[in-house]
Amino acid sequence: AMRKTKKLSACFAILLLAYGVTTSFSAPLNQTIAHKITTKKKAQQTLPPKSQTYLLQLYKPTYILPFYYTSNPFRTIYQNITPEHQKVKNTEFNFQFSFKVPLIHHLMGYDSALYAAYSQISFWQAYTNSPYFRETNYEPELFVANYIGKPIFDHWLVEYLNVGIVHQSNGRGGDLERSWNRVYAEAIFVNNDHWLISIKPWYP
Repeated sequence: AMRKTKKLSACFAILLLAYGVTTSFSAPLNQTIAHKITTKKKAQQTLPPKSQTYLLQLYKPTYILPFYYTSNPFRTIYQNITPEHQKVKNTEFNFQFSFKVPLIHHLMGYDSALYAAYSQISFWQAYTNSPYFRETNYEPELFVANYIGKPIFDHWLVEYLNVGIVHQSNGRGGDLERSWNRVYAEAIFVNNDHWLISIKPWYP
């Protein structure tokens, strides 16, 4: 059974992008997206002007996958609780939407902005006799984006240093409950407009 985890852990996610921003359709947890910003002017454009303080923006990948295949779904925890006691199928309908909104721009006069974000991913057993949502993950987030723009070595720049807090839950109780809370820091590096590396440790 999946329960709220209390295990202390730390993980480093490294994202390599070439010539732009790439979209990932990987597991629902630990997904991340970064925007390529290579000059201070671009960075300032990314931070919200006063006229767009509450403008919604896309955040993590937003997509629809009509046929999402899982080779070995964890069927045991769904036994006898699905509609008509149906077996969990390997193929299902998967979709995610994610957005952010700037709350405060240019914190204390610096190139920083406070963002609120929300992401949601759902796994819909659409190809059963009685379709149902197997899992939905809800992920609110609050973070500060800090533009740095400092060179470090051989045409590499430290572009952003971000900090945030994030919560994720499937909104279910009992043996099906799964939730966690994390604080994280993220460093974003760029190289000659061609490569971007994001390093994002979190705790717990």
